[in-house]
Amino acid sequence: MMLMKLRDYLKEKHAASLSDVARHFDIPESAMQSMLEHWVRKGCAEVDTGVSCGGGCGGCKTRCDGASMVYRWREGVY
Repeated sequence: MMLMKLRDYLKEKHAASLSDVARHFDIPESAMQSMLEHWVRKGCAEVDTGVSCGGGCGGCKTRCDGASMVYRWREGVY
């Protein structure tokens, strides 16, 4: 059930940092990372490390500190 909620969240947001997703579901980052990796293994999501948009606006709700792990849902999958 939780994996489906996570899937829906990523599909809606298109991309979110590990910390944002963990905060949204009120789950420790280590536990959330395991769930996110489920979708990465299935080929439905991908992870970028050190992603920074450079804009500094915060509009994407990811931390722009260069140390974020950003998970992206792959369009047209699942």
